[in-house]
Amino acid sequence: MSRDVRLGFSCPHIIGEERTVLSADRVTLQTRKPISGIGLLQVVVNDQYPVSPSMGIQSSGSLTSGRAEPYLVSPGLNDLLIRSQDRSVALNLPVGYQTALALATLINTAVADPTGRPFLVASVVNGILNLKENSSFGPTSQVRVSGGAADSLGFSDQVGAVGQVVMPSFNLFSQSVQGDDGIFENGYFIKFDSPVRANYYFGVTYQVVWHQCLRCRGTEVENDWRFDVDGAALIVRNENLLYQSCLKILLTELKSNLYYPWCGTNLMSLIGSKSNAASAVNIRQSVTGALTILQNLQNQQSKYQRISPKERLYSVDNVGVKQSPSDPTVFLVDVSVRNYSFEPISVSIVYTAPGAYALPGTNKLSLGSFG
Repeated sequence: MSRDVRLGFSCPHIIGEERTVLSADRVTLQTRKPISGIGLLQVVVNDQYPVSPSMGIQSSGSLTSGRAEPYLVSPGLNDLLIRSQDRSVALNLPVGYQTALALATLINTAVADPTGRPFLVASVVNGILNLKENSSFGPTSQVRVSGGAADSLGFSDQVGAVGQVVMPSFNLFSQSVQGDDGIFENGYFIKFDSPVRANYYFGVTYQVVWHQCLRCRGTEVENDWRFDVDGAALIVRNENLLYQSCLKILLTELKSNLYYPWCGTNLMSLIGSKSNAASAVNIRQSVTGALTILQNLQNQQSKYQRISPKERLYSVDNVGVKQSPSDPTVFLVDVSVRNYSFEPISVSIVYTAPGAYALPGTNKLSLGSFG
């Protein structure tokens, strides 16, 4: 049984991590295509920090000591009171020289919360004690220290800290912009609730309507590799492999491959030329000839490799060619083939100047799905 890398997928119409910068007003974030809605929308700042639509990015109150360890706690001056906006804890620290780690462990034990989320977290950075409020964010997040031991621990110059709004929240606003084809496109753009500081850049992941999609160009089919959770490329077998093999040889322009100049069709040279009654006949002959080449290749392949009946082309039952009544350069080609298991497989392709693309399968199979 042979196999191949899966190439065709139903397009999700999602633009991933599009690099975007603020407009001159410092509140408007304009994506290349209008956003279709809030679903799947994600805004990331500087490739690191996701922005919440309702909260933006907010920091917690964080108070850092002004000196490094060791800390000398004097007798009679060993009391310490740590407060947030709604809670507090009073401690009596051990007298003598103390390391930052020992003090952090003592504080974290004292503020331990049965719910699993203490209101304060003490940590050590390069031998310096840090106290961070842990129950809220933004201006409501506060941490303050007082007592006789505050000065010994390096909190004489700064005895409190308040959280900050690093990035404001945002909303979607409707818009209508003129697309590449001259047609006005409706959708949404991002607008922050207050001006954003300069020197930020944004990565925006968002969903668009199908005819505005930059991944599939409105064809609803994305031709690319995808990978499973282990990092291996998704593959196709059996009737899906036959389906993909037919698509590949029909969508390849004849002589475009220097090593296999016989692989493909000459349909793109036919379309766009002066329309006449023979065009449909020529298209049908080109399609039939390419599928005959595929059939001969599989016959040769079967001499050296096992090919399952489901993936092997047995016959070409029908090649239907329809010209668009509104555009003479557009042809819809419907091909019906049958494998050696005598299962019919339908392939639909649109050929149009200057390109060609496959339509989603009509034989209850998505492009390249597993059999």
